[in-house]
Amino acid sequence: MMLFGQFVGDWECDVVRNLTDGSSAKGRCEWHFGWTLEGRAVQDVWIAHYDNAKPDFPADTYGTTVRWHDPKTDVWHVIWINPRENSVQTFTAHKTGEDIVLEAQDNSAHPYRWIFSEITPGSFHWRSVASADGGKTWRVDQEMSVRRLPSKPDPTLERDRQTILRLEQEWLNAESDGATLERLLADDFLHPVAAGVFLDKRQHIDWSVQHPRPAGRKAKFERLDVRLYGNVAIATGIVADADASGDNLRRSIFTDVFAQRQGQWQAVSAEENALAPMR
Repeated sequence: MMLFGQFVGDWECDVVRNLTDGSSAKGRCEWHFGWTLEGRAVQDVWIAHYDNAKPDFPADTYGTTVRWHDPKTDVWHVIWINPRENSVQTFTAHKTGEDIVLEAQDNSAHPYRWIFSEITPGSFHWRSVASADGGKTWRVDQEMSVRRLPSKPDPTLERDRQTILRLEQEWLNAESDGATLERLLADDFLHPVAAGVFLDKRQHIDWSVQHPRPAGRKAKFERLDVRLYGNVAIATGIVADADASGDNLRRSIFTDVFAQRQGQWQAVSAEENALAPMR
């Protein structure tokens, strides 16, 4: 899936289109790639503006491409849609050496290809080539030098990260409160413990309510990190637990896994281990 998944993100490009009269139209474009259809396809939107376009050639053009992989044949199917020029083109794509070659499927008499080459994480070259003699010789119709734009902070990711941080703090503050745990833990929650058993949600809540933290002791996070993977979040950290004077310190390291379902984050797994006393 990363054959085209590697391009997900935002790009800018310099574009040259070679016209049939021997002249060229030069310009710039923006190109945006993203996962779509539940991660089973890669779709892009391409928008170009030509600075020296002629009256019979549009100064602006745009289109979208949808690509998906067929695991049975190990072939990518590609459809390009250009509403400005009222055209639809279909391709199959495959890797050839270090390049990605798209072979047009709708004009065998005059074949044409799209080629991704010189691919790096931050740039690539793209060209469209066509043949008027059945593939004996090829002419470059259009080419682009493409550069990746710096990624922009995703406000949704930061919102979800802050949500997990808040839920972790609630969990720590009310780890023996049954009502809070009922809300924070998913119905399929599992907690593997050192005794070699897996506590389900109800067993975990019952044990936590029956074994509250001793009076006078307070717990705080020494470290808390959150990593997000779509609708899954992994929180890792260290909790320090000490009496009111700060003595008799106990520390534990933990990993909690959260899942987002119907817009709500809940913990689906938790595991912790005691750390050796600090020297």
